[in-house]
Amino acid sequence: QPSPPNLICPLKLLISANWTPPQLQGVPITGYILQMKTMSTSVKWKTCYEGMNVSCDIKQNICADTKYQFRLSADTSLGTSPWSEVAFIRTCAGPPGMVQNVKINKIKQTSVMVEWNAIELVEYPVTSYCIYLNHSLHKEISHEMTSFSITTLHPASRYDIQLQATNNIGSGPLSSIISFQTPPSPPDPPTLELDLLTSNSAVVKWVPTSQHSDKYLLQLASQNTKFQTVYSGADKKFKLLRLKPRNSYTIRISAVNVSGEGKPSENISFYTLPQPPPITRDVVTQWVNEKLLISWRQQDTDVYLYQLQLREPGDEFRSIYEGKNCKCIIRCELITFEVRVITKLNLTEKLDTRWPDFIESSSSEIVTVNRPKQGLEKSVKKTEKYSERRFKMKELTVETVPVLDESDKG
Repeated sequence: QPSPPNLICPLKLLISANWTPPQLQGVPITGYILQMKTMSTSVKWKTCYEGMNVSCDIKQNICADTKYQFRLSADTSLGTSPWSEVAFIRTCAGPPGMVQNVKINKIKQTSVMVEWNAIELVEYPVTSYCIYLNHSLHKEISHEMTSFSITTLHPASRYDIQLQATNNIGSGPLSSIISFQTPPSPPDPPTLELDLLTSNSAVVKWVPTSQHSDKYLLQLASQNTKFQTVYSGADKKFKLLRLKPRNSYTIRISAVNVSGEGKPSENISFYTLPQPPPITRDVVTQWVNEKLLISWRQQDTDVYLYQLQLREPGDEFRSIYEGKNCKCIIRCELITFEVRVITKLNLTEKLDTRWPDFIESSSSEIVTVNRPKQGLEKSVKKTEKYSERRFKMKELTVETVPVLDESDKG
């Protein structure tokens, strides 16, 4: 077992240690280990020197006017010797040393908690601690405190914190810089907009108003239900499905980030459209003396209009007749073309200003018409009466003649 090390303090923040090599009965010494600690029972021993020399200077983490303990052990080829008896020394009086073990926790949008270890000096104790925020003095607090809450921060901002201890002799060095960033505030709600409305769906889109949004929560309420979240994600568009026709709904949206959910947007209420008209069925075409008779099944109610559309090869469908009749005769010189019928419902009583003037059914089946060869046309009774309409489409003139029922004649 080595003898305790000899200690002197030639400067206020320097301790010199030396020792006499122990006699180990011819076993060579391969190294020495010197450890130190303060008098506090909560502080553990730390190695401050390891090597073959029999003296060393300790400069790091030395505080003025502080009592330290030292112990020594020797390494040999047979193992490590027991520790020597403890040697004590008190450093020279002076300003406090660097504040140690500075930590930050409980980081919030506008506040943070700072903690550190107290500096224990004997003759000239610490009188205050100074907290520096972004390299400027933020607050000078009592020497009895080892934690402090800073409450004047800004959200989503970066800060540097340092501490400095002071006694009646002067101020010690600044501690190492601790950097951190405050989280953003909960985000403002996006700008919500209803983009497309049908009888059983609605497309909703929104524009973010905050740069610190991670996701969005879209909520829906009906006449009989409270708000429920129907979408959660980072997209900026969503289609509401399985809505009921001609029903009232209300939507709102909020944004979410690491700080939580922000306030919801203003409510937007809307009515879904009525059920669209049924698809027109049984479209039949028949050539009669250079004219084409087109007919289709009439719906059960007379509130609908029918729109007959024609498409030439390579072109788009164009309307050539619109009305309540379910029969029509057209005159044209086309050899091959297609026809279809769309059912329309005029919306004269609108529950919502976003409703269109009318809604349409899906298209009937598309019927391809081929002009028959000469002599295959069928005759038509001369007693039938027709009312005529003419439509000009590009260079093609089409004459449509709605066929009147027997009850309409005369």
